[in-house]
Order: sequence, then structure tokens, then C-alpha cells
Amino acid sequence: MINIWKKIQLQDVAEVVGGGTPSTKDPSYWNGAVAWLTPKDLSGYSERYIFRGERNISHKGLDNSSATLLPPGTVLLTSRAPIGYVAIAKNFISTNQGFKSLVLKKGQYPLFYYYLLKANVEYIQNMGSGSTFKEVSGKVVKELSFLVPEYDEQKRIAEILGAFDDKIELLQKQNKTLEDMAKAIFKSWFVNFDVVKAKQRGDSKANIMREYHLTEELYALFPSSFEDSSLGPIPSGWEVKVISDIAKVSTGKRPQITKDEKTELYKVPVYGGNGIKWWTDKPLYTNPIIITGRVGTLGQVYRIYDFVWVSDNALVFETMPEDFEYLFYNLKNIDFSSFNRGSTQPLITQGDIKHISCVYSEAIIKKFHTIVIQYERKIQNNNKQIQTLTELRDSLLPRLISGKIEV
Repeated sequence: MINIWKKIQLQDVAEVVGGGTPSTKDPSYWNGAVAWLTPKDLSGYSERYIFRGERNISHKGLDNSSATLLPPGTVLLTSRAPIGYVAIAKNFISTNQGFKSLVLKKGQYPLFYYYLLKANVEYIQNMGSGSTFKEVSGKVVKELSFLVPEYDEQKRIAEILGAFDDKIELLQKQNKTLEDMAKAIFKSWFVNFDVVKAKQRGDSKANIMREYHLTEELYALFPSSFEDSSLGPIPSGWEVKVISDIAKVSTGKRPQITKDEKTELYKVPVYGGNGIKWWTDKPLYTNPIIITGRVGTLGQVYRIYDFVWVSDNALVFETMPEDFEYLFYNLKNIDFSSFNRGSTQPLITQGDIKHISCVYSEAIIKKFHTIVIQYERKIQNNNKQIQTLTELRDSLLPRLISGKIEV
């Protein structure tokens, strides 16, 4: 069977729909039942389908703005700030004016157009115009031209690429579940002191062990009473320490690198406060570290096990292996915004972070590490699989979506 690919403009296969923002002066327009997206909601979003954003609007807000209720299967495309984020509406959804979305006509397969746009982000971005920031207009999006096959071929291509993303999203969900489990243990043991409270109440040993998944050895390590401390009541025999007691805290260093050297040809990632910024050829750290943003981006915390360079807009924490997981989840539990000293942009200092107090029990922390490190190893293995699957998908994407590979 010969697969026929036809040159189309997007307006031939879809209605291109913009969005809008209800007036923020009328509270009745907001916090309703209508899902509403801004481009920010797709920043860092890695799944194909989305069902809501950070905020909802009301039906009254929908009726009194240029926002439109888009049906499930609509391919959402950000048209400014930035251009080129793509997702598919999982349910009825609306957007602000930073989108030009495709409500596809009958006989078109939404997931195919999701991949088509993903494969052509640079082309779409190059069609943008504007002095303050680039934007692609509705007219430009309507006239974007592509070669596309018939429905059955669209579906086959999308299903091949989708199989990779199905596995990637499953692994990502596993990772989130594992990290949520570790967070829950940390909060139970070191924040809420659930086991100590249960012992103090006189709950039966069998019930406590069952509810909190404790071994005999671990059960015996928790005390059954509290004592006063500078933090208030803490489990008897535990200590109050500050972050600098359990970690060396330092600031990263600005790498001596020119703009032309910011290339993925190098193998050492340069981390800033919100993740990888570019790549270099020399590591600044060779042992496992924890980092968090110091300026600009606050609150994101990363564990890094590979050779890495950390820029000067991030703080670095180096600690003993047995304290590593405890320190990571301790930092994840901190509200960094409460330490903000910046006026023009968020800023935290080494001094403030070093003096944050925490409870400490060497024996319990060792057990926490033993449990949680198993979760982390599984997460690392999953991440390796995700990287491999992503590379395979990305290598196939341009060839499948252009018809260079027949399916």
C-alpha cells in the first residue's frame, strides 16, 4: 500500500484558537471549575496530556473574556513567552492569550500533530516576530505548512512514538511514587515524630510496627518520650543541630567559559539554581553533592552523583554518605522563600542556610539512609532507562514525522 503524504496548512486540518485572561479585578471570574492554562504551566511539563494548570477560572470568567473552552484532544501550542511548548488537552480546558491551539477536524489524529509540532519547534519559533518578545500570530500558525499522511498512517506513527512516551511516563510516575514514599517516611520520623507519639500514647507494639512498617530493630531505636529543646519538644535522646554541623555549605563557581563553548559536545553538566545550564569539559565536584538555588530560583533541590560543575547562583552541600539522604529530604522540607533577602530578585545566603536547625539521631538517620537509598537506586536506574528511551524516541521522531521511515 502506498502511503500518500500531502502538503497542508494547519488551517486545512484544524481550527486555530487563541485564548484569554478574565479580569483579575473581579474575584467571581476566578477559582471556578474551568481548567485554565498559561505557558508557565507547561514549563518543565514532560507528559503529553494535561488536564489542568495552576489556576482555574469560573464559567462567568470564561463568558466574560476571550478565553475559549477547548475540547479534549485539542493540541495546545504556546505562541509566546516562550514559543513552542506543546501538550494535548485531556479534558475540556481553556488557555490564556499565550496559546494558539489546534482543534483538529475529523479525520486527524491528535497525537500525530503533537509530535509534528514537537519535531518542528525551531521552524515555528523562527516564524515569530516582535521587538519585546517574539510571538507567532494566529494568522502565522494557520499558514504553517507541513507534509502529513492519511489518518491511518498518522495513527501508526503516533503509536510508535507513543510507545516510547508510555514507558517514559510510567518510569517517571514510579520515580515520583518512590520519592513521595521517602518524603512520607522523613516527615513521619523527623517532623511529626509519629512513632514516638504512638509509643508515648501506649499504642501496642504490633500496631505501631504494622502501621509504620518497622522491623523489631527499628522499633527499638525510637524512644517513647519527649524532652525540651530550642526547637520545642523533640524525642528523648535526640539532638538539635544546624545544617553546617552535618554538611559543608559553599557557593558554586562561575566557570571560565565563553558563549561559543556552551556546547553539549562536552560531557560535564554545569548546574545552576534550576537545573542544567550548559556543558563544560572540567568538573568542579567529583563526589556526590546536593545543590539548591542561591539567587533567582529558590527551593529546587537536586542530588548529583556524577562529575559536575556548579555555577555561582547555587549553593552546594557536601556531607557524609550516611547523612546524604537525610540532608536531601531535610532541605526539600525547608521553605526557602522565608529566607529570601533579595529586593530585585530572590536571594538566600550561606549564613542563613548554615544556621537552619534540625533534629538529629545518628541511629535513626542511618536506618533512614538504608531504606531510602534503595528507592534512590531504583530512581537512578529508571532515569538511565528514561535517557535511553528519550534518545531513541528523539532519533526516530524527525524521520517518522517526515515520512523518511515507512511504518
